[in-house]
Amino acid sequence: MRTFILLLFVVTNLLPSISAGCPDGWISYGGHCYYIGYEALLTFPEAWLYCDIRGAYLTRLDTYSEYSFLRNFLKITKVSAGAWIGLTDQTHEGIYQWYGTNTSPTFSDWGPGQPDNLGNEDCVGIWAAIDYKWNDFQCVGYKLRPLCEKIST
Repeated sequence: MRTFILLLFVVTNLLPSISAGCPDGWISYGGHCYYIGYEALLTFPEAWLYCDIRGAYLTRLDTYSEYSFLRNFLKITKVSAGAWIGLTDQTHEGIYQWYGTNTSPTFSDWGPGQPDNLGNEDCVGIWAAIDYKWNDFQCVGYKLRPLCEKIST
């Protein structure tokens, strides 16, 4: 029964959005295309470059519904470790901004006790260990999967 429910979710929620102007292997939501680098565990700068090479950027979560969609997708596909998003406080400690635009997020979904800046953590990822909520990590001392985004064509 659980398999049937999972399959039903995928068919009704994810399959219609797989193409919609996005390259093969990307998923579509709200006029944007997303790609999870399942094959790569990278530092934040490496993840940024990984996305850039694909004509994309580390995901900027503009709305809670966008985040909810991606969080559920990460959960369903059981992305181990977690995924980098393009949020950082490298410029000003404690002031998180989207990398490349320097705009502030309109919402947050930090895990319990986060952000804690333990060991100078300046980059943000969605972490599997805390139910795919936000966590701050060391930008070059930790590796997650890249979660890339670009506007659909």
